[in-house]
Amino acid sequence: MSSSTQRPSPRRPYPPFWEKSIPFILALVGLAVLALILISLAVLLGWLK
Repeated sequence: MSSSTQRPSPRRPYPPFWEKSIPFILALVGLAVLALILISLAVLLGWLK
């Protein structure tokens, strides 16, 4: 029983849309975290002064 059915390769030449947008989302999250950290540091410095 040898079935010679050609299965479609799971690896597609082009990645899905969400895979393309992952780096942009990570960059936006990183920038938002950095902005929050900078704002919190500025607030703490303002309170200490």
